Amino acid sequence: MADPLLNDNGHTENCPGNSTSPYADPNSAYIDFFCDDCHSFAEPRILSGGTSIAWPSGWSEDRARAWRTEHHLIPPDVGD
Repeated sequence: MADPLLNDNGHTENCPGNSTSPYADPNSAYIDFFCDDCHSFAEPRILSGGTSIAWPSGWSEDRARAWRTEHHLIPPDVGD
């Protein structure tokens, strides 16, 4: 089965969460997209730009942070 296509809000077009905002860490230049309704894929999906990621259904911010660390995709430091 093919992965669902995600729109600019990080959801599929028919997802009930389409109107929710993604999580954006105010101290970095990336966005984490979490959705238990439409993220039916098994592995994280790195989106265009290479830093924003759509996380599989059921993933937490802690699990996402650990995955980024393990895969050397630590969010860029935008602070002073």
